[in-house]
Amino acid sequence: MPQQSQSKNLKSVAIDAHGRLDECLKKELRQLYEELATEQNTVTVHCHQCGACCNFKAFDHQLWATSLELDYLADTDGLKPVSINGVCPYMENNQCTARIGRTLGCRVFLCRQDALEMELLHEKYINKLRLLAEKYDIELEYNEFLASLQEL
Repeated sequence: MPQQSQSKNLKSVAIDAHGRLDECLKKELRQLYEELATEQNTVTVHCHQCGACCNFKAFDHQLWATSLELDYLADTDGLKPVSINGVCPYMENNQCTARIGRTLGCRVFLCRQDALEMELLHEKYINKLRLLAEKYDIELEYNEFLASLQEL
């Protein structure tokens, strides 16, 4: 059975006996994220670590994530309590403290990048994430990030 830090819908094929994500699945997720990073290195806009994108209310931004991404985040970076201020709980001093486990939305969204370019890149990699979930027989849920964190 998955531990409480895992979302409720992951099937046991992706969870080991200790309630952690399967190592093979984690390796494939890391590879997917590395592929995305390589592709992003060709983009002319880069993160300036201003923290604006992580302040969801102030930036008028809503981050969505899959249950698999949330489980990976919990497995790699642990869970942090969500505050009511609309700021990502993983942001400290305008720095992301969840560099390993951050979601695709976090990886793709740059506040100074063209919205269409970000959307296309996100769709490309969310489709790859869906294929990975199918491979491991995982049913994905796609929900708002902060609300989902509160439920874990």
